[in-house]
Amino acid sequence: MSPRTLKMLLAGLGVGTLAVVTLACGSQEVDEPAEDVASPTVEQAAPSPPPPPTVPPTTAPSPEPTATQAPSTTNRSSIGDPRKNDGGALNVTSVVVDGREYEVAKILSQDAIPAIFNPNFYTPEEAEHQYRETDLVIGVSIGDEHRAYHVAYLSGHEIVNDVVGGKPIAVTW
Repeated sequence: MSPRTLKMLLAGLGVGTLAVVTLACGSQEVDEPAEDVASPTVEQAAPSPPPPPTVPPTTAPSPEPTATQAPSTTNRSSIGDPRKNDGGALNVTSVVVDGREYEVAKILSQDAIPAIFNPNFYTPEEAEHQYRETDLVIGVSIGDEHRAYHVAYLSGHEIVNDVVGGKPIAVTW
């Protein structure tokens, strides 16, 4: 089909579609419903079904309790100190839960993201030169002491152990 024939065909289809739409939407007459059509009345409506019978609630029998393993009596001091790279119980390769053994997959080596134990802080004057007003911080105020932990710095460590207002705290990100 040549381009000229295609243009003529599309133009004819467009004119025909426009004519149909104009005739369909252009009528001003409104059809009134026939007078002899009866509207349903209360008497003609179907009766509603009776309500279901009310049954008092019952209590399902409780299952018999089953024995579980006794809680571990491991002394917490034997777990290891996370500040030291001594291995301790942190060097676990599998865990047993409800009699099933699960292998622990290590993604990061132990202490791959070190915590901060003795944070250093800028004075307010130093902080004005070091940071912008739009920088994100996590603020902590306890008593008369106030701290701001910079989120960009926390992203590299994820946890800061500190003492604020005489109370030990952990700030995490």
